Amino acid sequence: MHWSSISAIWMGKTGRDLRHGFEKRRKADVEVVLAKAGTNQTLAAEMLGINRNTLRKKLTEHQLL
Repeated sequence: MHWSSISAIWMGKTGRDLRHGFEKRRKADVEVVLAKAGTNQTLAAEMLGINRNTLRKKLTEHQLL
């Protein structure tokens, strides 16, 4: 578990707050990697260690497509 998650639990944040924070960081990660890949989704997916279809799902979820 990441230290920020542990401290958030100790500070009384709910699971929903933690999930929101994780998704926010995940969106930023996807944006950065996609930019580094020159918008090449196949390359970005490889860099993230996920399937291209999973990346497309994340892009749609985060309204990045």
